[in-house]
Amino acid sequence: MKAFLYKIPNTVYVFAAFFIFFIVNLTSNFSGPHDSMGYLNDFLKGRDLFPAHHLLYHYITYQVFHLFRFLFHGVRDYFLVEAVDTIWGCLGLTMVYRILLKRAMMTKTEAFLGTCVTAFSFGMWFYCSNIH
Repeated sequence: MKAFLYKIPNTVYVFAAFFIFFIVNLTSNFSGPHDSMGYLNDFLKGRDLFPAHHLLYHYITYQVFHLFRFLFHGVRDYFLVEAVDTIWGCLGLTMVYRILLKRAMMTKTEAFLGTCVTAFSFGMWFYCSNIH
């Protein structure tokens, strides 16, 4: 079993650690971002999927959301959208980790701690735990 665990890339562990953290801290609070209710309503109706500031993001998220909706029937829509946002954010954090590890030549611990600085900043925390 240990041999199998050592074969898993570090980025998978980084993704999983932050995903678990953010998924248990989802806000379900639409008062934070000014446009989240409008975004959620448009999103559920399939409207305005190609805004100028998020060209492919909304459309891809819309498709993933419908896959999750099929797989996790009965889970509230806003929770599924927040979960997809969490996935996107954690993918970004794995990129930060890889940059620190490979380009900045940090140790695994230093790269993880550096990624924590990014993860726990307001912007990343907000966008990983709320609809935007």
